[in-house]
Amino acid sequence: MSPPLTLGLDLGTFCGWALLGPDGARVDSGAWECHTRIIARRGLRGGPVQRLLLLQAYLDEVARDGRVTVCAYEEVRRHTGTTASHVWGALEAVVLLAAHRHGWTVAQVGVGQAKRRLTGHGGSGKWSMVRAAMARWDMRDCGEDEADALAVALTAVQS
Repeated sequence: MSPPLTLGLDLGTFCGWALLGPDGARVDSGAWECHTRIIARRGLRGGPVQRLLLLQAYLDEVARDGRVTVCAYEEVRRHTGTTASHVWGALEAVVLLAAHRHGWTVAQVGVGQAKRRLTGHGGSGKWSMVRAAMARWDMRDCGEDEADALAVALTAVQS
């Protein structure tokens, strides 16, 4: 049987995601676009609810093989504006519902905690996180949302 996986998420319009094995080895990672632009490109209708349905579909796809046992996401305490706060809360609700449906344990990881785990400094900037993720997992390319998701997953695996 394959080892269980931890799913790390950096919730947002571009949702970073990462799958790590129990030893912290990277299985896969990337960023899902949960923005109204992708909704329009796909010819979907329904406005803001479509971003939530996209995230739900992405999570269901990750859950398909049954290996994910833990879902960790970055717990944000401060948002840049009211809309960002509402969007983040809605995305969090989708994650919590998916975790319940798929039987995942949920772990909330503080922003500083994830940064400290990956870089050794809780106040690291985005590019420090990207560089640290690329070095740790020997990646050629990594976006900032993906790096944050990797850090969140690593924190959950090592906690």
